[in-house]
Amino acid sequence: SKGATLQIQSGGSLSNSIKLPATTTAIEPLATVNQDGTLNTSGHPAPPGSIVTVYVAGFGQTTPTSVDGLVNDNSARQMVVASLLGVQIAGQNAQILYAGPAPGEVAGVSQINFRVPQLSAGTYTAYIGWGPSTATRPFLGDYNSTSLTVGQP
Repeated sequence: SKGATLQIQSGGSLSNSIKLPATTTAIEPLATVNQDGTLNTSGHPAPPGSIVTVYVAGFGQTTPTSVDGLVNDNSARQMVVASLLGVQIAGQNAQILYAGPAPGEVAGVSQINFRVPQLSAGTYTAYIGWGPSTATRPFLGDYNSTSLTVGQP
């Protein structure tokens, strides 16, 4: 079982140890970028079927362990198991193509590349989180969202 043990030392005495469970973290979107490298905005929408990259924080501990202050490189791209992650837009699950460290960014910044579902032009909420989506709640675990504008450039 994963987790941490907490024990306090005060005045030379140790408290009882308490086992704390490990939980998933909420994924925090930082930026949404279209396939052509432009920031996703109403002036630069993502065409249906194109690939969008969302830069995120909050994936939690990585394997191999990342080191604060170092820059992610291409040699140690550890992909997150896609079945553990979900992106849902307008009730549709987007196909995730890659989820892992963002090359060239500082440790802790990851990216999720997904294919935009076939949607009508407009601005949607893209929910990003852990676990499969359901009709009543986008994800079983914590989730966050970002705005995604779909249309033709």
